[in-house]
Amino acid sequence: MKVNAVLVFVVGLLVGFAVGGMLNPFGKKISPTPTEKVDVRDDTDKSKPPTPRQPRPPPKPSQTTYKVPIANAPVLGSMDALVTIVTFSDYQCPFCARLDGTLSQLQKEMSEKGKPFRIVMKQFPLGFHKDAKPAAMAALAAGAQGKYWQMHELLFKNIKALDAASLENYAKELGLNISKFKADLENATLMAQIEADMALGAKVGVSGTPASFINGRFVSGARPKEDLEALVEEEMLKAQQLVSKGTPADKVYEKILESALEEVAKPKPVVKDNIPTPENAPTKGPKNAPVTINIWSDFECPFCSKVNPTLHALEKKYAAQVKFVFRHLPLEFHKNAPKAAEASMAAHAQGKFWEMHDLLFANQKALDEASLLSYAQKLKLNVKKFQEALTKNTYAEYVKNDVETAGKFSIRGTPTFIINGQEISGAQPQAAFEKIIDAALSKPDAAQPTQK
Repeated sequence: MKVNAVLVFVVGLLVGFAVGGMLNPFGKKISPTPTEKVDVRDDTDKSKPPTPRQPRPPPKPSQTTYKVPIANAPVLGSMDALVTIVTFSDYQCPFCARLDGTLSQLQKEMSEKGKPFRIVMKQFPLGFHKDAKPAAMAALAAGAQGKYWQMHELLFKNIKALDAASLENYAKELGLNISKFKADLENATLMAQIEADMALGAKVGVSGTPASFINGRFVSGARPKEDLEALVEEEMLKAQQLVSKGTPADKVYEKILESALEEVAKPKPVVKDNIPTPENAPTKGPKNAPVTINIWSDFECPFCSKVNPTLHALEKKYAAQVKFVFRHLPLEFHKNAPKAAEASMAAHAQGKFWEMHDLLFANQKALDEASLLSYAQKLKLNVKKFQEALTKNTYAEYVKNDVETAGKFSIRGTPTFIINGQEISGAQPQAAFEKIIDAALSKPDAAQPTQK
């Protein structure tokens, strides 16, 4: 028995050392990392697990209020509610659908507490959501028959089925007059309402969806219910003070708008002149065009792909006045983008850059080397020469130089465009480009091109 006891004791020690070695092989006391907390009130308790780092809360909305009138927008809730939430939304945006559900739940809960608020919906269909504008028209067309909010709910419940046939099915489900509904899908007045909503949104700083204004205070994104409730409560207290001083409840929102800002302060345009262009950079358009657009892009970036139709439209409209220069900026988190950039330059060496450019953007989810070789075959390139360029990283240095140039001029994301020194970022609508191009062409020194 004693022998067995000794053996058990020795084995226990060995196991203890082994486990201890696995947990801390150097036998040293490990200091807590910045993500851990140490309870100094009980330094004898070493068993407490480290407290994980909590995510940083989003910044609290500014107290600044913006003038966002209700006008003829759909309203859900009483006109004498002390808080008005105006939301700019897109029916193809999943974050808008999430916020809509949150607001619906919060409105129900706060109404039960005797603290109702109203929701106002503004249409803000994003350009890269092809079904968003038709869906917005469908919602307003349903609204013309008294069923806006019912259609609104159906559209968000079926965010992936917003084609024309689906919209008509929803109208039938709601018992709408289908002939009138279909006619209103082309109604100029309803179209003008959407355009007015988008213009108002741009004026008060809306650039994406969802974007909300709680009694005029801007709130971006699909915030948690608790955050929104705190803001509503805060604004309700302010509104109650206005009522106590004689403002009728149904005039509170109008009173708030009296002192609100008409629009956000516009930043000064960023001018980035004298960006060097490599001699062999891929270009389109007249060599001495009065306007040059440097396109900083990434073949794996979805927004770069979405802006391509806009660039093709600009190329057609300003065929004799604008030169396009493609610049490479493969982002670090797009693993296939650098090699795709090299592939485009290998195609450029054989006179087929823009053809390869279009193929790469059309197949963004297939940019592995095997796919790149298949595109070379499709374009009837010298595949052996093309493959050799990829294998030897022939154009890696060229791409690297473009990236370094972008860094020197503080160009960080894609797509970014430098139009005669002025920067414009993101998949912007065609009108945003035209405004800068037309301004450049209106200058006295904007000479007309004489050669291509």
